[in-house]
Amino acid sequence: MTAPFRFLHLADLHLDTAFRGRSDEVREALRRATREAFEAAVDTAIERGAHAVLLAGDVFDSEVLTFATETFLLEGCRRLGEAGITVVYCTGNHDPGGAAHRVRALPWPDKVHLVYSAAPTTIDILDGRGEPVGRVVSAGFAKKEQHDNLAAKFPAMDGGLPTVGLLHTQVEGAEAGEAHTPYAPSTRTDFEKPGYHYWALGHIHKRQQVFADLPVHYPGNLQGRHPREPGPKGGNWVEIPPMGLARVAFVPFAPLEWQTAAVRDPAGDSLDALVTALAEAVPATEAGRRLVRLELSGASPLAEELRREDNRAELEAQLAARLGALDVEVRAGDLHRPVDVEELRASPSPLATALALREQALTDDELLDRLVPEGLSPAAATDPAERRAYLRGLLADLEPALIERLVAPGGGE
Repeated sequence: MTAPFRFLHLADLHLDTAFRGRSDEVREALRRATREAFEAAVDTAIERGAHAVLLAGDVFDSEVLTFATETFLLEGCRRLGEAGITVVYCTGNHDPGGAAHRVRALPWPDKVHLVYSAAPTTIDILDGRGEPVGRVVSAGFAKKEQHDNLAAKFPAMDGGLPTVGLLHTQVEGAEAGEAHTPYAPSTRTDFEKPGYHYWALGHIHKRQQVFADLPVHYPGNLQGRHPREPGPKGGNWVEIPPMGLARVAFVPFAPLEWQTAAVRDPAGDSLDALVTALAEAVPATEAGRRLVRLELSGASPLAEELRREDNRAELEAQLAARLGALDVEVRAGDLHRPVDVEELRASPSPLATALALREQALTDDELLDRLVPEGLSPAAATDPAERRAYLRGLLADLEPALIERLVAPGGGE
């Protein structure tokens, strides 16, 4: 029986990202983590007997690549080649393949196929006996700003061999696509052409199968770079039998994991009690180390103290020690001191007036229409009853927001 076509799909390594705004320790740890993740991916491909490793663009973060990283990357590709593993690397917007760009100048090992042309090229992948086991069709970026639909240029295939499309692209409708510039934009129709068993994509950093009924996959980036890229990061291990569907399994490689936790009304009227409460709000992780962001909101007896940078720094240091985290960031701008709402309602103040107006507008149509005239809220329906129902839905959740914005720190309004 013929063995399945086995490969590892990686994307968006962004080697030598600057990580601006982070401390020297965190920047160095993140740079090192990206290299460690790629090294783990190379080890996995060799140990599992992969036929190929597919790199779907943005292997570099920019043209500025250190000599140490250049040597590291080429050594990893050399190790793969010595194990009989073919590397197919299509360029993206961060590592375009034009003649003047860095990626073209590197001395790539023999078993690396660098694809930098917008015209699709087909590469047969051979097994240890020299027999074709799979096929990769790929196109790349010759320049950074690629606005053409490259996926539309891919030819239909006969399906005689397990076939993979490899491309750096933004698929219309993909989750988290709004965080990326829509380079090489593509649509569902582009991936419905016959003969493809798997589409190995890069550019969007969130792992996903874009369409439930089509094998169109982003593996996510190899190592999260900031808090907006949380959770485990790695690549897709894929096996495609000669007759059958692709089997896809995510493999985590990143040694660092970003975590974000939103905590409302954090408990604790002392530093030690607050550290305990916040540490319990951060979920456990299997990652070797983590970087944590805590977003605090609502009422806290320590709200005023947490507005001081030195107090937040001490809280962050103690949380880092408690969680075993490389770094902790605490955002406390939306905290306010605990308040007695009924006392506030009874006191003459702008807040009391705002709360009374809100409560009255929940039942008084005339007042609601005066407070929010037609046309002031474009999202509201034009039908009066529907419009009032929409506005009252907004008012229902307004009381906590009014208190947070109108109650000043330090005890007064």
